[in-house]
Amino acid sequence: MLACTRSTELVEQELVDVVSITVHRIDDIHKVAQDGLTALNEYVRLGHGPARAFADALWYALTRTVDQGIVVVVGHRPAESWPPFHPTGGHRPLANGQRPERRTKPVEEGLEVKVARTHPDARLPTRGSEHAAGWDLYALEDSIVPFRQSMKLRTGLHVAIPVGYEGQVRARSSLGSKGLILPHSIGTIDADYRGELFVLMTWIGEGDSYTVRAGERIAQMLISPIPEVGFREVDFGDLGETERGEGGFGSTGRF
Repeated sequence: MLACTRSTELVEQELVDVVSITVHRIDDIHKVAQDGLTALNEYVRLGHGPARAFADALWYALTRTVDQGIVVVVGHRPAESWPPFHPTGGHRPLANGQRPERRTKPVEEGLEVKVARTHPDARLPTRGSEHAAGWDLYALEDSIVPFRQSMKLRTGLHVAIPVGYEGQVRARSSLGSKGLILPHSIGTIDADYRGELFVLMTWIGEGDSYTVRAGERIAQMLISPIPEVGFREVDFGDLGETERGEGGFGSTGRF
């Protein structure tokens, strides 16, 4: 789909001039192939154009028109870096006489999560390394976790997860190896939750209990995107058949 500040006809003509392709208004390049609306090599004059090639060409053209006030929204983009695209053996000059430059995958800005400390001893989440996926959560106070019983450990933190994301509270492998685990495996923090973050823990190691000390890292929090989902009721037969069918509870393996 094209959404622009100028006429769609002008946008389409500029795209044709830049990458020598016929522009069609589509939401998803995969849908074009699946529905058999046209062969992809009719879009990209290569004779063997895969879906990625079309996306490369279209995205390349769009990035060259942003500075002219044109905004284009496309349903598919390459996931990795891509090389310059040469639909006709060489780039056609742009209107200002320049040629398209090599483009690389744009770097997305980091996601900001608001966090508030409601106790002076609370510690903000930290990461153990530069590329660690999880952020460590710290115990606010000393707590005793009895054997095979669950205890809510305080962090003294409140967060505002951005809409469209969730917070996942997961166990730290170092504690799990000792016998201190999260009984529910993964805890979920919804975007509209504003209460204090607690970590539910159970002791299954040796001894009658485990003492968690204030300032000890007790879990890790991941921020993950969640899709907008809707359920549509259909008849059972409309679900489609699979090789697995109704097999469950270890039916695909030994257990």
